[in-house]
Amino acid sequence: MVVGYVMDVVVFLKEGFLINLFYI
Repeated sequence: MVVGYVMDVVVFLKEGFLINLFYI
């Protein structure tokens, strides 16, 4: 489903954003 794909992308972006915050 497209919704599942979008949710995976959102979660991936959220995790990447949090990781970037930790590295700063």
